[in-house]
Amino acid sequence: MEVKYHSWAKYVFLCSYLQACEKIYKYRPGMIRFYYCDLFSGDGKCNCVLPTNEIESWDGSARSALYYCKNMGESYCGAFLNDAENMVALQNNLKDLIDDSSKVHFFDKKADDVIDEILVKIPVNSQSFFFLDPTAHSDLSWTTIEKIGNHTSNGNYQKKAFTRRPEIMINLMTVGMQRNYKIPANQEAITKALGTDEWKDEIRKCEEKEEPVYLGFERVFRKQLSNLYKDPLVNDPKEQPTPYSFKVSTAKNQVIYFMFFISSHPLANKIFKKLLPYMNEYKNKRLAEYVVWEARATGIKPLTDFY
Repeated sequence: MEVKYHSWAKYVFLCSYLQACEKIYKYRPGMIRFYYCDLFSGDGKCNCVLPTNEIESWDGSARSALYYCKNMGESYCGAFLNDAENMVALQNNLKDLIDDSSKVHFFDKKADDVIDEILVKIPVNSQSFFFLDPTAHSDLSWTTIEKIGNHTSNGNYQKKAFTRRPEIMINLMTVGMQRNYKIPANQEAITKALGTDEWKDEIRKCEEKEEPVYLGFERVFRKQLSNLYKDPLVNDPKEQPTPYSFKVSTAKNQVIYFMFFISSHPLANKIFKKLLPYMNEYKNKRLAEYVVWEARATGIKPLTDFY
């Protein structure tokens, strides 16, 4: 499927975390059961037209996930891949990565309509990772996120009790919110995605302070995730699950989306925190590359072309 250049950031965040999981399970087989779920899988491949009219291609979320999952050995127990529009292409593009078809489950419904069907197939005491990458904020529903977060069991890590919840990585497409939040028809979609209309007060505060409104949407969604994952078994407030968010912009510094990650498992949070410097470094390098491509497209030769 055709994507914009800034889309690569989503797959960097996804692959960085899955690679860490792969390494753990590869050398500690059977430690725990791992399940992956992608509610907006696309067709499995990404093609991006660069400013020079060259095409850069990379694996989409489903192909990337199966690549790492198949290397997890017996810990990998299942992948649930859903897309309402690209199912035939998705299945064709994944054939070379499926060694055991009984572990890969395909669905072709809207995310809100399929989530219950998927959750009943995933044991609550397993490690499950949900990737939500909607094309627009109107495709995202807080109700679905809430169902995922409430798929719980009791866990224990280093002799400390906690509530085990699925790990979620979410693409919050704020660009459409930023552009159209004053339009009544769009306000309903924003409330559906964020799960509350408190964003209206938050945006008013942004406008009064002359802040970018995307900060208001980010703060509301962060609060929602924090409340959803608040753990009654964790007594220390500093150890409560906290969402991570990453701002993704165009080369011209226009904010397009925020990637969110939240987990209730202490080890998962430690791993993700260690990955942050790498993710940010790579993000900066990729944006710098795009600036070079833009320069070449206008006939300007960057210094790198002389070395």
